[in-house]
Amino acid sequence: MIAEPATCSPMQAMRRAWKPVLPEALRAPVVAETDESVSPVVKDAAVLAEKFPNTWGQKFVKLVNAPNKKTFAGHEPLRVGVVLSGGQAAGGHNVIAGIFDYVKQCHAGSKLIGFKNGPHGIFTHNYVEITPEYMDQYRNMGGFDMICSGRHKIETEEQKKASMEICVNLDLHGIVIIGGDDSNTNGAILAEYFKANGCKTLVAGAPKTIDGDLKNEYIEISFGFDTAVKVYSELVGNLCKDAATNKDRYHFVRLMGRSATNIGLEVAIQTRANLLFVGEEVQAEKRSLMSICAEVADMVEARHKLGKDYGVVLLPEGLIEFIPEVGALISEINDILGDGSSVFDKTKLCPHSLAVFEELPEAIRGELLLERDSHGNVQVAKIATERLLILMTTAELKRRGFPEQCFFPHDHYFGYEGRCAMPSNFDSNYCYALGHTAGALIDNGVTGYMAVVRGLHKPCSEWVPAGCPVTIMMNVERRKGYDVPVIRKYLVELDSPFYQAYKLARDAWKTQDCYNYPRAIQFEGPLADVTNFMIEVPAADYLAGRTGLRGADEVHVDTDFVMKALGQPEAHLGASGDGFAVTGGAAADEAAKVGVVLVGSPAPGVADVLCGVTARLGDCVVFEGLEELLQGQGKTVDAVAAQKHAHEGGFAVAGTSRRTQLPGNEKAVAEVVKKMGLSALVVLGDSTVGQAVGALCAVVSNVVFVPVSGAGNVAGVRGPVGFDTTAKTYASLVGNLLTDAASASKYWYFVKVRGGSRLALEVAAQTNVNGVLCAEKHTSLSSAVKYLADLVERRAEGGKNFGCVLLPESCLCRIPELAEMKKTKIVPAELAPAAVVESFRAALNKTTPSGAVDNSELPLDQLLAALVAQELKGRAFKGKYAPVCYYMGLQARAAWPSPTDCSLGLAHGCLAAMAAQSKVYGVMTTVATAASSENWKFGARKIGSQLEACATTDFDEYETYLAHQQTLAKNDFYCNPGPVQFSGEFSRLSLPGTQ
Repeated sequence: MIAEPATCSPMQAMRRAWKPVLPEALRAPVVAETDESVSPVVKDAAVLAEKFPNTWGQKFVKLVNAPNKKTFAGHEPLRVGVVLSGGQAAGGHNVIAGIFDYVKQCHAGSKLIGFKNGPHGIFTHNYVEITPEYMDQYRNMGGFDMICSGRHKIETEEQKKASMEICVNLDLHGIVIIGGDDSNTNGAILAEYFKANGCKTLVAGAPKTIDGDLKNEYIEISFGFDTAVKVYSELVGNLCKDAATNKDRYHFVRLMGRSATNIGLEVAIQTRANLLFVGEEVQAEKRSLMSICAEVADMVEARHKLGKDYGVVLLPEGLIEFIPEVGALISEINDILGDGSSVFDKTKLCPHSLAVFEELPEAIRGELLLERDSHGNVQVAKIATERLLILMTTAELKRRGFPEQCFFPHDHYFGYEGRCAMPSNFDSNYCYALGHTAGALIDNGVTGYMAVVRGLHKPCSEWVPAGCPVTIMMNVERRKGYDVPVIRKYLVELDSPFYQAYKLARDAWKTQDCYNYPRAIQFEGPLADVTNFMIEVPAADYLAGRTGLRGADEVHVDTDFVMKALGQPEAHLGASGDGFAVTGGAAADEAAKVGVVLVGSPAPGVADVLCGVTARLGDCVVFEGLEELLQGQGKTVDAVAAQKHAHEGGFAVAGTSRRTQLPGNEKAVAEVVKKMGLSALVVLGDSTVGQAVGALCAVVSNVVFVPVSGAGNVAGVRGPVGFDTTAKTYASLVGNLLTDAASASKYWYFVKVRGGSRLALEVAAQTNVNGVLCAEKHTSLSSAVKYLADLVERRAEGGKNFGCVLLPESCLCRIPELAEMKKTKIVPAELAPAAVVESFRAALNKTTPSGAVDNSELPLDQLLAALVAQELKGRAFKGKYAPVCYYMGLQARAAWPSPTDCSLGLAHGCLAAMAAQSKVYGVMTTVATAASSENWKFGARKIGSQLEACATTDFDEYETYLAHQQTLAKNDFYCNPGPVQFSGEFSRLSLPGTQ
């Protein structure tokens, strides 16, 4: 009998037990003392004093140890409420944990009440008491799924009365509102209302927003920002390395940040991407959409002259609103739709806005008209500004006569996967301290205050807890004809020394490859406690590209066991059964001259393959893809040069090229191998390449194949180089999305996954997603759509209008209708909504530099999401269905390899060199991994028919997951395996499917 699915991953269990570091000042009873050193200057003081007569005039306080009081003995029980408000941010659960632990240390009989689904839970009296057992499940966990959040506000008199009523009924001493600027403004209004009506319940707040726009002279940073920018920086850094390795495409990346470009600026500085558009600067300079496109086109032309047809462009999701002409258009659309009109009448636009509207691509026009948010604003997260920029830049380059084949752009949106990640050590510690501080403020009898922790550049133990009146952070803005008090948003300060330093460096980034590659969030080791640049401003040497991130050089990956097994000179390959195994004895005396070529896409660990080859041979000839091989223009790389790139993502030492394919060039390769006097040619690639190598062996006998595939699509190989890292990276991101889905309770994530069902099933097995569309199990498009629609409907019947399904790219080849569309490049107009059909057609007509249709460009996720919507409509579906589409395909191709992939790559490289030395040719190197490195087995086998072009998934490896499918479809057993670790006990954790 198969046991129920796990409800947490090993890393989640470890993080739940991890103890945050509490500032010294909060380790004993504290009192709130007025801090006279803080002298606020409030612009709209008179108006604010009138609007907050009972709470205006309060002073900034610092929390200091209570004199002559070392324990909480004799303290009365506290009764405190807590509510999560607004969008998710990593660390929210630790704020709750901090409050919980504070009230419990005051008195074991204290109670913490969690109001569910945001402020709506307060005035509808929907709450739960948080018990120790319940709290322990969420310590150091991402998301807001403990009590869930909401975007309601407590605005009407009826809502305020109902809120006060529940606080009185529960006899609450205080309530903590965990939220952003709007939420805490609402909290200040509630504090004023309670005080005016004689309610004893005090109100405190905690600063939350991943956008980093809740920051001022009192608040150094909002929580969630550190985690989010680390997630995004890892992914953008991977794309930078991918671009520099493949050298064939531009990545356009839209990042979260509607009102501020703080995330974009941080990620740009972390990665030194080629170009960032800062919304605040665009607005200040009144730049037009065309001027922005012209700047991208200028950079593309400048890099082309340097032989660089690749790069990375970043933009905030709110950029489109910062462009004056588009911002004015959006404002007018908001007003038109805000009048209650169900149909948009474009004739109501002013002539200038109408002209702008008509110039936009049809898909973008449709996105501008989508359903508004609770404030009546356009949902910028649903506007693909990056695609707009690509379309208009492409048109501008065409107008200039730029070679079409030299500009191959790809769009990305990094958003929700950063909101609900496992919080970084910084956010875990910071939020726990904020929770304690909020509890202490209530305990000290103050209301209308925001919990503040300062001195964040210092060690956690030295952080300073304090309280800031929310009213002194406010100004008055005109909204809908009324003067409204709001907390000022922190935007990028264009005149700050920090921004000016960035401006001096950024011009060089456009043409030079100053890329930096941040790793995934680390919980142990030298990178675990590195913070962001909003806390610690970067040095000039870093901005100039002369140095990397602090602590990066201190990460050590132990691969000694590989060299102990394979690095000895006398080790060689000998016949063993139907293959070859490593044996002792005298190796061949002749030094082998070996050529190495990566064919196709990179995978994490390929750089270590080269390290393995040179470790045994001293040096080798490396080719930049097949093009350079056919020209016989390789370069000699010795062990010292290879070692400089050990354990790196990508293949920076040589790169690759996908412009030329191996089939049809076998004789030309044979001539080059002979002419250069190579004793062996080592080819790195996936199953498709392996099949071509099989044909090559008939012409060139001295070939060795190394299986390299992030998608895991090498038949008969459980763990090719790169699969471990890729699966772990995507599983971590999918785990984040699952947490977000459970927290928001309103999104269906349609996640397109690179490669075939093997990678999707591995990710599913680690995360317990609700479903996987295995193409091998569906013989028609209607069958696939029915499966997905059934899944959505079944969960809706249980009151769950959210979930996640994985869509392997192989569906494009295996589902007949999709394969036919790809082959003929014909998409029936009646298949789906016009915008989706047009998007699919455009992708089919966009070929790679080699002339092929790239699966990564085809919007499979959007098509299936739209078809499911149509299917549900035909069923008279009564639930809610809000799909959000994601593609996980390029973010991990050049990721920092996991310790497992570092060792795998090194081992395969040593084996390839050993095969050349032993004159064992026409083989594929093999490594059978095991939980213990002592049990790894090394060898080689003849290249045979098992290397078919499309590897068939071995479903037996995922029997347990497949057996749980019905359970997972209905229930939430979501797991988050966490980010790839390079230090500590989880650094060597292998994938279950590769053992």
